[in-house]
Amino acid sequence: SGSDPVQLLELFAVIASVQRKVYDGEYDEALDEWKSLRRHVTRLPYRRMQFIRIAGESLGALIALHGLAGNRSPQAVRRVGRLINRLRRERLAHADVLANLYDGLLHRTQSTGPTDARADAARVYLNAAHEQAGVLGLRPFQLAAADALAEIDDDAAVGHLCEAMRLQGIARPESFARLYTVVPARAPGGRLSDD
Repeated sequence: SGSDPVQLLELFAVIASVQRKVYDGEYDEALDEWKSLRRHVTRLPYRRMQFIRIAGESLGALIALHGLAGNRSPQAVRRVGRLINRLRRERLAHADVLANLYDGLLHRTQSTGPTDARADAARVYLNAAHEQAGVLGLRPFQLAAADALAEIDDDAAVGHLCEAMRLQGIARPESFARLYTVVPARAPGGRLSDD
């Protein structure tokens, strides 16, 4: 219909608004707006478009991962897992990169140390994301996977992603990185927080 392009532009405006909230670290507000967006999209004719589904599910998974910093309840972890599984069902290389990156971040979040089974699973997913992103030329996701891998073993933020952004002249790279990855909370002294 004639209103579809307008609706699509409105959709992109809302996605940008949600991304801005993630950029600003306003995860609860981003989650609320994302949920509203998701309900709205299910009623629109372009809901079957794969790129719309991938954009929505990847944004939802990323917001949910950020939310795990304050809520690691089994329900919150399952929510992230469901969103990651939806990305995997898309059977598209870009969606696979995101699913592997987010699965790696999820397992890293649940890991109790560099030698436990969740850390091993995180390495498998993050290595896959790193390799796939490199093949596809998705450099920010490749760097995010490299940083997450280093954090598992070294318990320190390496910052490849933020450094690459700084070199490109991006202002506030730490905030911009929130659109790609989840940097674990740090306790005083730079160690990963157990909170």
